[in-house]
Amino acid sequence: MRTHRFRFDRWVRPVFLLLLWIILTGDSWMLPTKKAVQSANKEYTFTFIPRGYRSGLACRRADTCSGNLYSERDGKQLWARPLLNYNAPVDVLVANSGRRVVTLDNWGMMGYGPVLVVYGEGGMVLRESALKDILTPEQIKHAPESVSSIWWRDSAWFENSDSMLAISLRKESRDTAKFWVPGDTIRLRIE
Repeated sequence: MRTHRFRFDRWVRPVFLLLLWIILTGDSWMLPTKKAVQSANKEYTFTFIPRGYRSGLACRRADTCSGNLYSERDGKQLWARPLLNYNAPVDVLVANSGRRVVTLDNWGMMGYGPVLVVYGEGGMVLRESALKDILTPEQIKHAPESVSSIWWRDSAWFENSDSMLAISLRKESRDTAKFWVPGDTIRLRIE
């Protein structure tokens, strides 16, 4: 009668290689923090508080991310509201006129959910866009991906005052030494 012996190396090596693959291909995000972003002319400041933000001993148990727009001229709060971002925005742009605030992407899951939200006067949502609403399927296909995110863009800025948003796209590189290369720039009217 033949006995089956437990072979340690038969299952350890595949498990080790799987874990190594997960670590090397995964990405990680630090916890989002409270942040203030100013317009280019420094006349307006937008602050946001991430969902579930903890500061020191005080714990703000919020179910949503919230944002506030302030005028630096008189220190007056212009509006405050819950943001459409799940955790927090990755980037925020504030127009020089203070009439537009743009949040880009969701912390910890870039490229998913509302990737572009434009807030107008009083905090009213003027535009909410998913990635498929602003990029073609071909552009999305060429964007670098990780476990948690689609790294579809590099930078964004206002053009023509606050009526046009320009976004520099990323695309995968064929060169294995580079993760991505600059792609096209798209322009979106946000009036």
